[in-house]
Amino acid sequence: MMDTEINEFIETTCLFSSGQIKPIFFRWRNKLYKIQKIVFQFTKKIGREKVFYFSVETETNACQLEFNSEKQTWKLLKIFS
Repeated sequence: MMDTEINEFIETTCLFSSGQIKPIFFRWRNKLYKIQKIVFQFTKKIGREKVFYFSVETETNACQLEFNSEKQTWKLLKIFS
């Protein structure tokens, strides 16, 4: 499996429920990707910022997403193909 560094901001639709974050869709380069499965997730403290990482599967690829709760931003970090 090969991974490609992307590190670009994305628009994300997600569900916030019972203290959990669940990304549902994301838009990257004008294409909408439906997240079919969250494979793995973890949280990291970077200074004051709490950053959430998600390894997800879409219909075409596996991806790594990042949510920065302090800045309220989402990034597509990597695509695995």
